[in-house]
Parts: sequence; structure tokens; C-alpha cells
Amino acid sequence: MSRAKDEVLERFTTLHNTIAQSTAVKNKTLSDVDHNNSAKMLRSGLAVVGFAALEDFIKRRSSEITRDISTAGVPFNNLPEKLQHAFTHEAIPAINYQSRLRDKADRITYVQNQASNIASTSSNSYLLPEDVFGYDQPNIQKETIKKILSSFNISDPWRAMTNVASRIGLIALPLEQSFNNAATRRHKAAHVAGIDIPETDISQFVKEGLAISIAFDSLLTRAAKEIIAHNSSFLTGRNKLCATDIKLRFIKFHSGKWKEYPEGASKAYRANKLKHIVSASALTRSQRHNEVLIELNEVGFVTNWET
Repeated sequence: MSRAKDEVLERFTTLHNTIAQSTAVKNKTLSDVDHNNSAKMLRSGLAVVGFAALEDFIKRRSSEITRDISTAGVPFNNLPEKLQHAFTHEAIPAINYQSRLRDKADRITYVQNQASNIASTSSNSYLLPEDVFGYDQPNIQKETIKKILSSFNISDPWRAMTNVASRIGLIALPLEQSFNNAATRRHKAAHVAGIDIPETDISQFVKEGLAISIAFDSLLTRAAKEIIAHNSSFLTGRNKLCATDIKLRFIKFHSGKWKEYPEGASKAYRANKLKHIVSASALTRSQRHNEVLIELNEVGFVTNWET
């Protein structure tokens, strides 16, 4: 169970509903100047908080995976080499940055705890520092995401993420370009007072943000499973993870019923009018076959995923 996943899904769902249903963020006629100015300001706020939701997920999901690896019993020296560097000397800038964000009274304890975790990596039983990936800067960059996934022995991260997202049917453009567009939009919304963010840009970002989140989570979780399973060829980097290693299963609403589809299948594996019945059995099968389960609602919006 990932709290980071649940919260980012809730935030993107709220963003989707707000831009689709709220009249406060929609322009009226040209003569409605006061309303349109208010709507423009609100859309700028949505652009900022939407991107912040994605940034928060990237960092927190990485921290969750870090905790899983800490308790897996894999000797630290057996971890992928890039992870060994990430959790030791490369963690120091992140700890330094995060300490400055805390109250002065809490800084010493925070640094001591994080430093203790770094030092523990020299022993058989260790706790990895969690505030590492993305915690050394105010905003997540595209290179941050690439570095996280590369550290987990994932080959060509942005291309892999695009492949996964396109197979889900969420995007038309490469995800790296989608992320760059969203980051630019966020920075303009935060720093340019008169910027006017179109409704369509925010609606599109909901799909793109979900696509990045699901693809990132799918690849990172699968890599963590290989590490926790002590897969020696993966740990040493002889075999790296790529997009084709991610298998998908879907739950969709079609012809009045909820239906379960293996990826690429035109015929449903199971159908029922009650969604929870289909979901429960589909989750069992997806876990058995090491698949990512994607749940879509009646209009094709992602309502859940399970890695």
C-alpha cells in the first residue's frame, strides 16, 4: 500500500474535477472582465499545485521504495553501484538542503539521524537515508527523474516511461516533453503575474501527470522487486530493466459491465456489473503474473493503479 500513490491520485482527481466542473476557473464573455481575471488567477494556482503534486509523488514514492529496500536484507555492497553512491556521499547535499528548511531547533537532530543512517550502510543491518532523491533542490527537474530511475538500473528512463504510458493510452507526446511543458507552465504561473494558463493545458496535464506517475511507479516498483529478490544479474547491472518488462492488465467499463482485459486482448477475461468483484479477481491475477493493474472509469479516466 503506497500512501504517496493514493494521495497523488486523489490530487489529480480533484484537479480533473475542478477544471472540468468549476465555473470559477472558466472564462465567460469578454465583457465579464472581473470574473475572467479571477478565473485566470485561479488557473495559475492550479498549474502550480498540479505540478507540485507530481513533484511530491516522485520524492515520496522514492522514499517509500527506499524504506522497502532497507528492510529487505540485501547487503549494502550488493546494491546497484549507483544506489550505493546515492545513499552515501550523494545524500549529503540533500540532507544539507533539507536541514535548512527545518526549524533551527530541529536541525541538529535531523542531520544526526540522517548521518546515522548513512553510517549504518557500513554494517550488515542498515537504514538508508530517505531524503535523497529529489530532496536536494526546490523543484524536480527532468534530470532528477532520469537519475532516480537510472540509479535503479532502469534503461533509458524517459523512453521507458513513454512506452508504458502510451500502452495505457494516456499520452500522444513523449513524456519528457510533457514534463518540460508542465515545468515551464508551473514556473510562469508562479513568477509571471499576468500569465494566462488555458483550461486545456491543465486538463491535458492531468493525463500527463498521471502518465508520469504511473510509469515512474511501475518501473521503480519493479526494480525494487528485483533488488528485494536478490536478483544478482540485476543487482550487478548485467541485466537492466526496460519498458517491455512491465506488463499491464486493465479494468474498463464497456457495454454496461466492468471488464478485465489482459494487455492487448480484445476479449474480456471476466465481466460483471459489480466493479469490486472484477477488481478483486483482477488484482489477484495481476499480482500472480507480476503485472500493473490499471483501473479506468466509465469515461476512461484512471481511478487507480496497483504495481
